[in-house]
Amino acid sequence: MARAMVMLPLACCALIVSAATSAAATVDVVFAQRPSSLAVRDKEIDDIILGLNEAFQKADGSGDVACDVKFVRTRPVIRDARLPDSGDWSAHLKALKEVAPTADFLIVQSLSCLPATTNASGCATKGKPASVIYDGYRKPRTSIVWGHEQGHRRGMHHVAQGIAWEQASKTQRTDVMFWDPRPDSRVLTAAECQTYGGTARAGGGSFLALLMVADNTAGATDFGLTPKAFALLDAGWAEQLPLDAIRALAPEDIASISRVFDHEEAHPLWANALTVLGVLGDDGAADAMRRLLEKPMPEVSDAATEAQLGYARDLLRAKLAAPVSIGFLLNRKPGRSDLGALLEDGLDRERAQAVVTPEFEADYRKAVVYGLAYAGSPLLATAPQWSDDIRRKRVQAELSGIAPEEAEVIGRIAEDVRTRGLDALLAEPRHPDE
Repeated sequence: MARAMVMLPLACCALIVSAATSAAATVDVVFAQRPSSLAVRDKEIDDIILGLNEAFQKADGSGDVACDVKFVRTRPVIRDARLPDSGDWSAHLKALKEVAPTADFLIVQSLSCLPATTNASGCATKGKPASVIYDGYRKPRTSIVWGHEQGHRRGMHHVAQGIAWEQASKTQRTDVMFWDPRPDSRVLTAAECQTYGGTARAGGGSFLALLMVADNTAGATDFGLTPKAFALLDAGWAEQLPLDAIRALAPEDIASISRVFDHEEAHPLWANALTVLGVLGDDGAADAMRRLLEKPMPEVSDAATEAQLGYARDLLRAKLAAPVSIGFLLNRKPGRSDLGALLEDGLDRERAQAVVTPEFEADYRKAVVYGLAYAGSPLLATAPQWSDDIRRKRVQAELSGIAPEEAEVIGRIAEDVRTRGLDALLAEPRHPDE
């Protein structure tokens, strides 16, 4: 399958590297993941590390320093079927402690980070291992995010928290610790370099900048998106949804987002597009979500190309994001019984397998429970009048199979949505260090 080389959106939260650095400022990282047909290959991980080193070790002439720190991967990736591949970071921490205590971060297919998060690319805080998403279509941006989140690991906080990209100064938005990191957010100050464990020195041009030029060769018109819609989906959502930008979309922008699922080459945009449509409560969103869920998952072999893997991973990520987006939409339109049925159908094992294959059906059913929580569904309530309801028993049975830590998070989401409202929950800062 041909693909357009384009910088596309990456929702991010946090990434972590190993706790110790040597006197030579070498940081050894240990990865873990659940084995699957879509698991990240060793070379893919190493490519991101290479990009991170290039970004940190070479100054690009825009005021940053070349930082003498090097990230390496000397130990095999820990692959264990008991590790999760989706869900909330708090549950991942317990699994890592029990199954892979030496791991610095867990690579997953889908991730939430704290109750206010959905569709994140990673989550961690100081001294904790991380859960992260691998994004092979946006390697330069992924390398920037890794560096940004290593900053969180080292105790650094965001630059210009909450200030929109357009309103931030150039100095703010190009800093690696800018709260909404983009490919341009690669400037490292001498103080930041020292915090990373390195030493600032003179350096040449940035190899990463060349990568960005090579990748950014297509524009909004390739996907039928308006420039405003493309700019929103192309942004690096960090720590919280860009609610103001989402609400500022015009009808023509929203309509173009609904049509993005007709463009197969736009698959890296699908998960974020679903989130936007759900948050807005757009009338056409339900049809887009149905069409997305009906797209067949491709069979992926060990000999799959990078493009084939990328498409399958992005499609899976979008399908795992769909239940939460349906929950958002149902929250806006509680009278839509068709949306409730579309969401609850995913609790059926055969239906879930048809949507995401048997390999990921448990992940999809868990996503459905998250969707019900964001919808404020009474099926998650403990009111006595629901105690004998067959549908509620089905949901409660599903909850009983989820890790206790994660079930607690889901319960908190449902309660917060019912008492404070969805918008109040989504507007909370996401990163636990902020």
